[in-house]
Amino acid sequence: MFASLNKDQIILDFANLKMTYLIRVSQNACDGARKHLHRGLLVRVNMMEESIVELYRELQAANGPLSSYLATRLTPLINAYYLNLAGSLDNLAWAIIYQHSLCEPVNEENFELRKFAQLLGKGFLSALTDKGLEELCQLIRSKHKWYREMKEFRDPAAHRIPILVPCSLYSEADVSEHRRLDSEATELLARGEHREGMTTWRKANSLGQQMPVFASETSSLQIYDLAGRVNLDHENWNALASACLSIAFT
Repeated sequence: MFASLNKDQIILDFANLKMTYLIRVSQNACDGARKHLHRGLLVRVNMMEESIVELYRELQAANGPLSSYLATRLTPLINAYYLNLAGSLDNLAWAIIYQHSLCEPVNEENFELRKFAQLLGKGFLSALTDKGLEELCQLIRSKHKWYREMKEFRDPAAHRIPILVPCSLYSEADVSEHRRLDSEATELLARGEHREGMTTWRKANSLGQQMPVFASETSSLQIYDLAGRVNLDHENWNALASACLSIAFT
């Protein structure tokens, strides 16, 4: 049984995060922190929200296998969601570095500092403790397992094989029938029987069952319940982002 995307709750969480920034954080943040929160985090949240709204709308309307066009449309949406989710955590790390002077001077062109600016990095967490932010450090540490799991499909998507929303999933019988119909359609088209060939080709492409999943490939192919995985990742992300704003900038 596949989960339903918690669209309304996710959008509410996004709205609360934006409100927290505008009312409580923006006045307290230094210029460098404000840059990464206002033009980094909030911009990414807006893009994540667009991905969620469109994924929900298209998946709710799906009835049977997705068209190749729609599957292609959903694929960049899920890739964008995870790229921005991971990127927003980096924005939070940079904002905290500026706000609490975790490094001096702060030079975003410095490669070593870029490696340091990871919210769940060992050096970053150690620096938080040194600055008296132990409460925030412990909360971040509690999300380490989730973060490592999320990076298992986020990093390949960014650097090697992108996340894919398939048109449909095929049984072994579907695969055999698809091959037969595809061969038959090719022969009909080659004989000039265009109408019959296209009808057969459409039959081949109506096989399989649309599943609300996405596929991620590292050393092996993994299939994730799209809504269930997004719900889980949003819940953990929201806990991290909300804690960073509430603790590090008040």
